[in-house]
Amino acid sequence: MSDPSLDIYPYQTPTQMINVIGTNIAPQAYCTQSSLCSWSVSDHEANRLVNNPERSGEYSQHTNFEENPWIQLDFGKVVSYDEILVFNRLPLAERARTLTIEISIDGEGWHQIHACDPEAPAFGGTDGKPLRVLTPNYETRFIRFQLHETNWFHLVAIEVYRHDG
Repeated sequence: MSDPSLDIYPYQTPTQMINVIGTNIAPQAYCTQSSLCSWSVSDHEANRLVNNPERSGEYSQHTNFEENPWIQLDFGKVVSYDEILVFNRLPLAERARTLTIEISIDGEGWHQIHACDPEAPAFGGTDGKPLRVLTPNYETRFIRFQLHETNWFHLVAIEVYRHDG
């Protein structure tokens, strides 16, 4: 008989649980992160975040314990998009409580489009409750995800949707 406590945090979400419309353009981006740590799996592990269509694994990337760690997507050109989904690591979701999302056309000037409330319950991910940020017809080249505290930063997946039609 299996231990039911091991089933509390499923690491894969069936696609049908999360209703999305359009095309996920995140795999077109090149991803970087502020640092690597002993739990990192490769020098380019941030790219696993946008190439995880099954939303599987406990985490896709992991920064070091540092001040204001970040992950950045670079599409290489300005793209149009309508929605961002962020799949948090479970357990340890509370580590993303200070997450902000910023966009930039040129990598110099940044505009904040979302800030998590650090007092609110942490957003989920593979439990079917990812962070959803609606961005109708937004255009950008860069999207930066950043914590505003000293902590580790690790996520399962990031998806950026362009609503087709």
